[in-house]
Amino acid sequence: MVYLRMLSNRRFMGLTLSGVLPMAGMFAYIAGSPFVFMELLQVAPAHYGLFFGGNAVGIMAVSQLNAWLSTRQPPERVLLFGLLSMAGAGIALVLFAHGGSFLGVVVPLFVYVASIGMVMPVASALAMASQGRTAGSASALIGTLQFTGGALAGGVVGALHDGTAMPMAVVIAVAGTAGLLSRLILVR
Repeated sequence: MVYLRMLSNRRFMGLTLSGVLPMAGMFAYIAGSPFVFMELLQVAPAHYGLFFGGNAVGIMAVSQLNAWLSTRQPPERVLLFGLLSMAGAGIALVLFAHGGSFLGVVVPLFVYVASIGMVMPVASALAMASQGRTAGSASALIGTLQFTGGALAGGVVGALHDGTAMPMAVVIAVAGTAGLLSRLILVR
């Protein structure tokens, strides 16, 4: 019954989806980036981990920026900034990935992945805050939806594999843009 109430709560679902959907894009990156980096961009397997690790450092850096911003800006504004960054990076990835440009893939991916450090904590905190005493159940639902979205996104990237970066890029762009739209349309 608690989950049904949460699933029918427009604000909770808007905030939840604004974190869950971009996280699905993160799983698309995890599923598609080894092929894109090593096969298409000709990054040596020994160096792929450096790019993957660099994006992880980006998440940590943006998480720290988020902590600083959150004391100076309302969390809703911080979330919107992060979602705009992710949607923009996803769209840029689609526009530049088709040409196989190294920087056209690496830079938008870095911005998208690093922005997870801003979007996920704020979206989750705002969604759980709206649930009061059932915040623990809200956290469990958010986690379940995150991994469900991640599994679906990774599966879609694999199913659409066509020897290009486009399946990964499109799933990332759709996920980031859908997260932004969830925030704009559902949260009032």
